[in-house]
Amino acid sequence: MSAAFTRYIDVAQVSLYIFWGFFAGLVFYLQRESKREGYPLLPEGQQKNVRGPIQGFPEMPPPKTFIKPDGTLSFAPQTVPADGPVVGAVPVGDFPGAPLTPTGNPLIDGVGPASWVMRSDVPGQTFDGHNIIVPLRLARGYKVARQSHDPHGWPVIALDGLVAGHVVDLWIDEEENNIRYLEIALDATIAADQHHILIPEPFVRYWSRQGQVRVRALRAVHFADIPVLRNPDEITLREEDRLVGYFGGGSLYATPERLGPVL
Repeated sequence: MSAAFTRYIDVAQVSLYIFWGFFAGLVFYLQRESKREGYPLLPEGQQKNVRGPIQGFPEMPPPKTFIKPDGTLSFAPQTVPADGPVVGAVPVGDFPGAPLTPTGNPLIDGVGPASWVMRSDVPGQTFDGHNIIVPLRLARGYKVARQSHDPHGWPVIALDGLVAGHVVDLWIDEEENNIRYLEIALDATIAADQHHILIPEPFVRYWSRQGQVRVRALRAVHFADIPVLRNPDEITLREEDRLVGYFGGGSLYATPERLGPVL
């Protein structure tokens, strides 16, 4: 019994052609689906003379509707560009991909490592509808272990050695059971109203012998402009992004020396 259809075509050859066609279609599908975010591209440099959106091949897929847990709808790709911060920076050259140099305060303008994304302006929630990140004062069943040092009341020392404020509370992630932020009451020399701000825990170093919290990402003067929460008892996804971006930007822009070459 032969598997050949004709003298030149058999089942194995047809199967190979079908596989090639399926694989080509799969690559096309995945490449198009990857353009649900970040497209169309914005023209820059010499591309400013380009007419129409920059999509490449293949073009963007039709919008897909996603239903969020709260019942609201989200579209990808977005039919209307999301409003975002106006970037206070200019390219160093007239060519695509040119680095940006800040024109104002890069920490506030969201330039480079200080950039942030327009995420949903609502708190991240668990499946049962509770906020994932909450201050320790509102978290039931949580406390600082006796084996650990409790940083409540410790001074916060900035990069320049000045006291920026004092720790008043810890914010915990109830899903991962760890500390996410330290709540700080700013010193009167930094902000007259001594308002509270949050510091992402990865940017903190605990000096338990001295009873201090040290932050090398920012100088004391920068603490006054740290984004303030809209609600003092909760933090939204967008506020998280802005907060982490501010401290991340300080790792590069806090001092002029950090902008220069290492060698």
